[in-house]
Amino acid sequence: MESVQYVWKLHDRSDVKVSELSGNTVLACFPSEASMRQFIQEAPDWVRIWFSSLKPWEKGDHAKNRRAWLCIRGIPLHAWCNEFFQIVGSLFGDLVRVDPATEQRHRLDGAWIEVLTSQGGTIEKDLEVVIADGRYSISVVEFQGLTDDCTADSGRNSLVPEV
Repeated sequence: MESVQYVWKLHDRSDVKVSELSGNTVLACFPSEASMRQFIQEAPDWVRIWFSSLKPWEKGDHAKNRRAWLCIRGIPLHAWCNEFFQIVGSLFGDLVRVDPATEQRHRLDGAWIEVLTSQGGTIEKDLEVVIADGRYSISVVEFQGLTDDCTADSGRNSLVPEV
């Protein structure tokens, strides 16, 4: 999230406050409705690199997805790789990233991955996976403490770009 705010500052828009709503949606609050409308109309090139769409915030707008940290336990050591994490992550959404300590095998008791998911409830699933030499039981559990609880400013001079 800090990188998105930094980009706005880099382009001389430190007057705009950017807050994560959820998933890949952010709320950009402008000093006035007029400056927001002008920004949307002019939409500089750098904005199109970072955001897939821009629109004024409206009552009822909400994020369609959220980020979730998942811990995968019971992975056989010979399956410990980014390809396996990608496959498991895709069962719950889109893989955002693998925790560096997981990639570097600093801890092997559980792999930590972050996914972008549209699932509403807490993710908790036991799975049976088939890997070359046999069947293995793994568990996938969402860790609630790593997700942000965000609230939106309900001002009319707000913009909800989807990243």
